[in-house]
Amino acid sequence: MSEHRLSALQVLYLECLSHESDTIREEAVKHLLDLLDGDLIDPLIEIARHSDHNGQLEAIWLLGKSEETRVTETLLEIFDTPDSQVREVVAGAFAEIGDVRALQPLIEALTDDSNTVKDSAAIALGELRDSRAIKPLIKQLKDPGGQQVAAWALAMIGDKRAIQPLTNVLLQAEDASFRGMAARSLGKLAMPEADQTVVQGLEDQDESVLIEVIRVLGERKITSSIDAIETLFKETEMERVQLACAVAMARLGRGEDYEAYLVHTLNNDSDWGARLSAVIGLRQMPYEQVEKPLREALNDVHWLVQKMAARSLLQLQDEELYATLEDLLGEEEEDIMQAVIESSFLELIEEAAFEVEASDEVDDEQE
Repeated sequence: MSEHRLSALQVLYLECLSHESDTIREEAVKHLLDLLDGDLIDPLIEIARHSDHNGQLEAIWLLGKSEETRVTETLLEIFDTPDSQVREVVAGAFAEIGDVRALQPLIEALTDDSNTVKDSAAIALGELRDSRAIKPLIKQLKDPGGQQVAAWALAMIGDKRAIQPLTNVLLQAEDASFRGMAARSLGKLAMPEADQTVVQGLEDQDESVLIEVIRVLGERKITSSIDAIETLFKETEMERVQLACAVAMARLGRGEDYEAYLVHTLNNDSDWGARLSAVIGLRQMPYEQVEKPLREALNDVHWLVQKMAARSLLQLQDEELYATLEDLLGEEEEDIMQAVIESSFLELIEEAAFEVEASDEVDDEQE
């Protein structure tokens, strides 16, 4: 695209991409992202093709953000470079663009010498959501360095063939972080068969893995896990695991049995993260039961606990919420009140969509 079609600001910031200062180039990228349009594509392609240009990586990143499939061929050419950092950024651009023409090069990049390139390629394959990447990603699960990202990518694609390999990671991987990622990935698959394999993770001895497993079981509402979670709550000596159990049981419709525990945690635990979890558990229960502790949580010392309490009251259709927030934040913070309310509605929509999707999948399986 000829330069005269660019605005003066676009020309200015494109020139800044050649600057030796990382800070100046970063600032230029921020502005170019706001000014990104079809006229900028060709100049960015020219910069991306020159390995000796200071702004090559930034240009590639911006091309990805353009989501223009017409840049795919150029990026494929650049992908074949000895510079691992460039390959990593190009793979990230492919993730943004979502062009299936990048599928095979990304699959081949799973065997790259650079771990960062392999991870970027796996992420891009997950974003492409093409079932042809399932087998290569399953193979990637055998690589300890790439298990976590491969597990995430498999979950994004959502193919049943990923269930058994992810189950193997959940039950056999030596690294606890890998087992936790496998639990999250199995939950993200949102399939009844995957849900049932997560239950086996309750036998894990690592606190972080147990918390991930319990969270998935609660969020997915796996009722077959109720007895096991209840037993774990009574027998575990790990306080955070116990809290996770209580929240999960609330999600599973047994919150009344754990209400006193969750209220005590909300009122007495010094860890704001624990108090936040307690709020999440309490908001699963009828409004009449939890109005008082949730309203008191609006005065918590941590703003995230306050915000979650406000969202929870909105979820439970508290008619006095706006007045309460006005007292809490003051009239000068009306924009904050509106942001809290709007974000809460978005969250409710997402939760409702998740529940409908899960219900439909269960119905399909029964049929």
